[in-house]
Amino acid sequence: MASAFSAFDRVSAAERGWPAKAQSFNPTLRLTAGLLSYSERAGRQHPTAHETLPNGRLCLSPAMPLLAHRYRYMYTLSQSDLSQLVCAIDTFQHCAPAADGRRQPLVVLKILNAQHWAIGAQEYERVRLLWREQSRHGTRAQFVRALSHCEVDAHFCIVWEMLAPLWSVMPRPLRPHAHSRAPARS
Repeated sequence: MASAFSAFDRVSAAERGWPAKAQSFNPTLRLTAGLLSYSERAGRQHPTAHETLPNGRLCLSPAMPLLAHRYRYMYTLSQSDLSQLVCAIDTFQHCAPAADGRRQPLVVLKILNAQHWAIGAQEYERVRLLWREQSRHGTRAQFVRALSHCEVDAHFCIVWEMLAPLWSVMPRPLRPHAHSRAPARS
């Protein structure tokens, strides 16, 4: 099937009037840091679609495209017959620099297996209603908050906030001050 852009693709960049890669200043190439041209030179082809395995799970790998055009897969936290929990970077948000230099926040994606799409939609709706009732009554239960939801092919995904590590919210032990120590005896 010929695409609507096939005639457009046959026209060279110079004929279109766009800056060619050979020119000294190419804003598009500078803004993307030449990533596309680098990947072409490296001989890599980026996957353009997500793959669902026969058991209904989403095939996850660091080379996969962004989930919902927004979330970059980092690693799998856990998986079951129902879903997969993955750590991802939210590429649309910005935060203070992390220890690893990252300026986008981490989120947790619960990716429901393809056959459990309806269960995921029900879970998200119930959590959303629970948060709405809490805010209406001024109460706060201590549980993680669902930030959003999305769909990746046949998979329903719930975006959860990443909890801070336990040590970061616990009170720090008191350290004795140097001047309060008893002098060492010789």
